[in-house]
Amino acid sequence: MTKCFKWTAMIGVAAAAISCALIAGAVPGFAQAAKDPFVGTWKLNPSLSTMVPADQKSKIVVNSARPNGILITETVETTSGEKKIYKIPYVYGGKFTPQNVSPLYDMLAVERITPYSVHWTLRNKGKAAGDATQDVSKGEKILTMVAHIKLPTGEMVTQKSVFEKQAP
Repeated sequence: MTKCFKWTAMIGVAAAAISCALIAGAVPGFAQAAKDPFVGTWKLNPSLSTMVPADQKSKIVVNSARPNGILITETVETTSGEKKIYKIPYVYGGKFTPQNVSPLYDMLAVERITPYSVHWTLRNKGKAAGDATQDVSKGEKILTMVAHIKLPTGEMVTQKSVFEKQAP
């Protein structure tokens, strides 16, 4: 897309806009990512969420479009005031993507169920480690994630996180 803006000086605004639109339509996943309702900045609503671990005071999630997927940047503040930042990349289509943000999973596969719903499959060392669903409301203002995660003890825990959209 940066090249599109460089072309503007050479061929004029109207021609550049048409060229950029044609490129967006020709690159697989590019146009889809631009319309993806998961993209944006989301703020955790703690009163509607159950969190594991319970020491999370606040969480901001920025979902950035990437070809055929998302890069999640999570900023978590703990009740002790510690700030942690996590990066979670994934692609749509069920292909596993390596992860390094949690000792609970090292691979993540995401499949789009509907335009507003995705299913996550988590693995750790080749074994099932949990799953999750993410749903964006039809008005694209609320993102709800329900995750079932296997702890090192073998216990399965459920976490519900409800986020409100802050910015597109």
